[in-house]
Amino acid sequence: MNPATYLALVLVLAVAAQWLGWRLKLPALLFLLIIGFALGQWVTPDEMFGQSLLFGGVNLAVAIILFEGSLSLKLREVRDLGKPILRLCSVTVVIAWLLMALAAHLLGMDIRVALLLGALLVVTGPTVINPILRQVRPTRRVSALLRWEGIVVDPIGAILALLVYQAITSIGGNHIGHGLAVLGWTMVVSVLVAFPIGMLLTFMLRRLLIPDFLQGVIFVAVACGTVVGANLIQEESGLMAVTLLGIFLANQNLELDVVVEFKEHLQILLVGALFIMLAGRVNPDEIVRVLPVGLAFVAISVLLIRPLSVFIGLHGTETTRQERVLMAFMAPRGIVAASVTSVFALGFSDTADSIAHQAEQLMATDPQRAADLSSFAQNLAGLSDQVDQLVPIVFLMIVCTVAIYGLGIGRLAEKLGLAPGASEDDADLDEARGEEEAAKLGDSALFHKADVSQEPDIEALVAHQYLPHAPLWVIEVDGSPAGFMGLTG
Repeated sequence: MNPATYLALVLVLAVAAQWLGWRLKLPALLFLLIIGFALGQWVTPDEMFGQSLLFGGVNLAVAIILFEGSLSLKLREVRDLGKPILRLCSVTVVIAWLLMALAAHLLGMDIRVALLLGALLVVTGPTVINPILRQVRPTRRVSALLRWEGIVVDPIGAILALLVYQAITSIGGNHIGHGLAVLGWTMVVSVLVAFPIGMLLTFMLRRLLIPDFLQGVIFVAVACGTVVGANLIQEESGLMAVTLLGIFLANQNLELDVVVEFKEHLQILLVGALFIMLAGRVNPDEIVRVLPVGLAFVAISVLLIRPLSVFIGLHGTETTRQERVLMAFMAPRGIVAASVTSVFALGFSDTADSIAHQAEQLMATDPQRAADLSSFAQNLAGLSDQVDQLVPIVFLMIVCTVAIYGLGIGRLAEKLGLAPGASEDDADLDEARGEEEAAKLGDSALFHKADVSQEPDIEALVAHQYLPHAPLWVIEVDGSPAGFMGLTG
């Protein structure tokens, strides 16, 4: 099979899997992973493209996905959720990282590898959060919390994993001060790259210097250029830079409907292709080998670590008990966890070989240094078996969490009163969508639940269209009704 045939097959299967998921009302990611595992027994993406081209493409695709997601993060929609979002993206991340590292260590992993695994799995991601939100239709607040956490924590998790990886693979290890310095510099680079680009794009759009038919492709090109440029300055700063760029543009009151629609379609295609190709690199025998430890780790993460980290992280914030409970049982892992894990696992063995080669070259000129390097290379080689297990463990986590949360979160949300009940499944009552529609109409637009009995003008307008005695939402612009959402029967 040649690369063109393989790529065409992947794209066809990716679209088919997502259509099947929609048709059966099941998480499409499960079908994508099954197809990927099966296709990988026949041909792997490494054979088709080589590892360098494959992971370069994966990095760009992940950047486009995060950029698309961050374009939906409007600050005005979360004015009442600033503190919870900040805590979710900081306190909750640190708690989850340390607890997952502890759990992995207790299950037999070296503490260094356990810390790396914990860093890789603090992420959730828009690729798995958004499809579940479309199916569950939770309240605006819950939807906003989950979307912000999923998009913002992804680059944070990648940076955290990089810091742990560097500490493991650096001779003598990196002290905390060095790690904080790298983290600070990474954030500085991300800001310095993202905001000038964002201001330039904003200027061009407001001056009508970019025609509608070019907006989508220009934004894709800018996202790719941003992630590559930032990574050239500081490793793993690209994802944070492209996420900040998307958030900046989303809050400039720009008309981005053409861009958002284009990138939504592209994101669906990219997500499907990435999951199939990355799953194709995992041998089912590897998953079977880590199955007992992997399932135990998944159970601890779902039943203990996520609830503990959320309840501690959101303690004292404006969130309600019901919102915290739903957040505690909603943390599916997605494409960022899969891609970053694959990159680090591959790089680990390469690093060990590189250090061993350096030791051989220094043997004649600096025997002491060569001996230190050789000892360190052997130490890394001793960890290689555990590092090789990270990829199947992470994919097992992805499959299990998508299945658990995707199939069970809807009923939990209904019982907590945070999503429409089964009798409302066909109703157009999505409060989050209503907020988005109102936001498109400008700052003067309001979205609220209407009391039809107290508003005769509204009652006259909607009596012929919506079911009586059913909940009704209204969008108002300058005090006048501009749109409605309710049960249409």
